[in-house]
Amino acid sequence: MSITAAMVKDLREKTAAGMMDCKKALTECDGDMEKAVDWLRQKGLSKAAKKAGRATSEGLVGFELAADGKSGVAVEVKCETDFVARGDKFQGFVKDMVAQVAKGEYADSEALLSAPFVADASVTVKEALDGVIATTGENMGLGKFAKMELAAGKSGLIGGYLHSNGKLAVLVEMQTGSDAAAASEAFHEVAKNVAMQIAAASPLAVSAEGLNPEVVEHEREVYRQKAREEGKPEQIIEKIAEGAVKKFCKDVCLLDQLYIRDDKMTISDHQGRRQDHRRADHRGPLRADSARRRIVYATDCKRGAMPPFFVIATAGSDNESLFRRACAHHGRVGVHRLQSWHPPS
Repeated sequence: MSITAAMVKDLREKTAAGMMDCKKALTECDGDMEKAVDWLRQKGLSKAAKKAGRATSEGLVGFELAADGKSGVAVEVKCETDFVARGDKFQGFVKDMVAQVAKGEYADSEALLSAPFVADASVTVKEALDGVIATTGENMGLGKFAKMELAAGKSGLIGGYLHSNGKLAVLVEMQTGSDAAAASEAFHEVAKNVAMQIAAASPLAVSAEGLNPEVVEHEREVYRQKAREEGKPEQIIEKIAEGAVKKFCKDVCLLDQLYIRDDKMTISDHQGRRQDHRRADHRGPLRADSARRRIVYATDCKRGAMPPFFVIATAGSDNESLFRRACAHHGRVGVHRLQSWHPPS
């Protein structure tokens, strides 16, 4: 039987389900409207659509680090209330989504939602999600997700941290000079501590070299205008702005931030104290920042050749930054990439 646009429209008005879902239901039921309604109800699609407009301000971040330390996954799943977030059904789905992202490669949320569900390949992730919505009676959605893997040919690990409330997770890539060093207890401790630092201090970049120039210039202009409003002489305004920008960089650059467990040292100092500093273990060209006595490791001297990293702040916001030159080392250890997730408040 031919499925007309009018039939699809009629079914949508009755069920509030999506257009493609209505068309599929009518096709499966040979155009029988009543059977199509039942088909949608059985799939949970009708309920899911009706709840789609409701706010999802609660949820959990699913999190897992691979046993070999070479990869890590974090997935944000959102719901309406904390009550549902603490339920077995919801938490089981979050675990399934962690396994889903760990096993596959997905360019975006659409690709993930349309993929076969890891726990039941006969349905898609979207259909599985709609089933949970139908069961719990709350609107749900997938937020940010990512799989971070150690760069090919490098020694190191993917470290991470999951806050006790399950609503904040961090992944961080750490590199070192050898597999033996990467397997050491000290190196794992550094990775965990750095991840906790990221969770607590929300850095925008690994080092000043990785900051978005537009962000830096914006801060510089803010301090220029502030100095003018305070009546400062024009000839010293630039010095005041530069000094303020340097302080800003220390506050938002991971390696320059004060360590949360010991505010007498920076993260760069913490890395240095926990690792052997023999330069012979480096692979690739080295350059030294004499002002800070920091050694920076470069895989390629060409601009833009270093791996990017992301800082993801509040879910649903636009506070996401991509930095193309992020590869800073102190001694033979360095933070290369970091990602963090906060469900919406």
